[in-house]
This record gives sequence, C-alpha cells and structure tokens, in this order.
Amino acid sequence: MKIPFYKHQLGASEIGAFSSAVKAEILTTGNQVFDFEAEFASFLNTRYCVAVQSCTAGLQLCLEAYEFEADSEVITTPLTYIATALSILQARLKPVFCDVDPNTGNIDIRKIKNYITSRTVAIMPVHLYGQMVDMVALSQLAKENNLVCIEDAAHCIEGTRENYGPASLSDAACFSFYATKNVTCGEGGCIATNSLEMANKLRSLRSHGVSKMAFDRHKEGYSHWDLKTLGWKYNLDNLHASILRPQLPLIKNKLKQRENAAHYYQKLLKDIQEVNLIAIDENVIHARHLFPIRVSSNYRDKLIKYLEKSNIGTVVNYRSLNNYSILMKKSGYDAESFKNASEIGDEVLSLPMYPQIRNEEIDFIVNAISNFFKEVN
Repeated sequence: MKIPFYKHQLGASEIGAFSSAVKAEILTTGNQVFDFEAEFASFLNTRYCVAVQSCTAGLQLCLEAYEFEADSEVITTPLTYIATALSILQARLKPVFCDVDPNTGNIDIRKIKNYITSRTVAIMPVHLYGQMVDMVALSQLAKENNLVCIEDAAHCIEGTRENYGPASLSDAACFSFYATKNVTCGEGGCIATNSLEMANKLRSLRSHGVSKMAFDRHKEGYSHWDLKTLGWKYNLDNLHASILRPQLPLIKNKLKQRENAAHYYQKLLKDIQEVNLIAIDENVIHARHLFPIRVSSNYRDKLIKYLEKSNIGTVVNYRSLNNYSILMKKSGYDAESFKNASEIGDEVLSLPMYPQIRNEEIDFIVNAISNFFKEVN
C-alpha cells in the first residue's frame, strides 16, 4: 500500500470551470475573481475579500497598507512556516518572536506583552494546524496597546472559536490556496477584512497601484490611467479563481470527512504510549488542515524514514524558526523566545490527512508507527 502525504480532490467541476474561464475574453483579474471574492466573504461572514497570489503576498500587503515606519516591530510566532516572518521582512519591518503554548503550539498570548516596545506596531498570530488562537484575548491586547492585528489563517479556512472565525475580531485575516490546502488552486491566497477602506487600499496595492486595471479598460474602453501609489503585482487571475469557486459549497462536508479521519487516528493512536497529540482547546472547531503527532526527538527523524520506507508520506510542520540563521540576523528575540517552539519543532510530524483517506489506510499508517516503536524499544 502506498499512502501519499496529501491528495487533492480537484475533478470534473474544477476542470469544467477552468475550461469556461479559458474561453472567456479576460484571463487576468475579472468577473471570476470578483465572484469568488463575494462568495468567499459570504462563507467567512466578513464584508470584503481581496484575492491575491498567495497568503504570503496577502500578509505583506496588509502590513504595507498601514505604511508603518521601516524597521517597526511585528510580534509573531516562531512555530510556523518561514513565509509568516518573510512577509514581515518583505514589508521592511522586523519580526519579533514570542514563544508558543506548549500544548497547542499557538502563540502564547500571556507572553506577548513581554515583547511590546515603543517600536511595536502589529501582532501576527498563526492559527497553527487549523486551530484558532484565542482572538478575544488577543484582540483586546492589541486594542489596549494600539496595535494592528493581522491573522495568518493559512491553515484555518473552516476554523472557529466560540462561534467566531478568522477576520471577525482582527483588522484582517489572510488565507492560502496552496497545493496542499483544504481549498486549492495550486497557488493563490486571499485577504478578508471588515474595513472598506482597507479592502480598497489592498485592491490597489495588489495591482501595481494603478487607477485602472486591464478589466476596467476592457469594460469601459481605453482611457489614460494614473499610478496612485507604489504597489505590487499580486493580483489573482480568473483562471485560478475559476478553480476555487466550485470548492466553496463543499467545504463543510469535506471538513466532516477530515474530522472523521482525525477521530479515527486518535482512537488508534491512544494505545501507542510513545505518541502524543497536539491539544485542542474547548469551544474550537478545528479546520483539520493537518494531523500532527509528537514523538521523542530521539526518534522523530528515524520514524519519518521508517514510514517513508513503508510508502507513507509525512511532513514536518514545522521546525522552530531559530533554525534559520539568516532569519535570526534580521529578527528580534530573547532567551525565552524558542523554548516550547523548539521542543515541538523537534518532535512533531504530520501524518497523511485528506477527505478521501480511508480507515484501512489509517490502520496501515498506525500499524507502521506501532511496529516502529516495537522495533526500537
């Protein structure tokens, strides 16, 4: 049996939608993008969505929109993909790392105040693996200190906490449609916000900052345009948006399938004492983007190789960012910044997780993990 880490679920509906988009006059940002933005905003229960080329681009543009002074500080987590920190650096700002909760892996809100200085302008939490940070507490902290809050919700399209979702309590939330995400078009992203001013500024920044896009000139006829601000080429196109739209009505049903798979994993893994699971807080609907487990750092990499030889795909999500020296040279941190993040990062690995994974495949995976520990003990 061969079980890859991830299988996408794109099929006839997406192929049909893409085919129709290819035949249309406008291939770049146009009606497919605008319709997707409206539909995604409706799903998220937010007022506005702005589609971009990646979550990383979205995070950067959100920071750029505020025109912060160069080298101002943004507090974030060290247990995330490098893109979170890179988006801050790309906006000419300084990432400052606050350690994570030892149980969930999310940024430890109790410690954030230790990193707030006169240079701090924003907080960028990450909803790791699909579990939302406590945004009630975090948004209150941000307001008390006059800080912007931008959510990295790349893992958390479906996630909620106490009946609120991403972008409900922050200035904006950014999502990823990368190849392995629960909703995907290969590469893509989106920003959700409840601010019309923010949405309009983001739409300008994603398209170089010009006063008229190609779609406007096509619809209205040619007229001279102006450069209103210095922007970037981060707009999503109709082709990618067409692939996303058929997936939106299926999000909740696919979450149920992944939830069933997660519960089955949990049922089987509880009998393997060497395996620990990431804690899930109360009143959380987990997006189940990933299914991570923790094992002793003495065994983690050996287990990955063992599973690989058994034709089982795994991924490490993530090593603590202090492993990347080039990033550390441009960041702020102290001796307490990486303690929990480093421990989790040395122990964690993600098992195959997607809606169509079968119980017999999960049986095979868990049996392989069990056999590994029987052999090494």
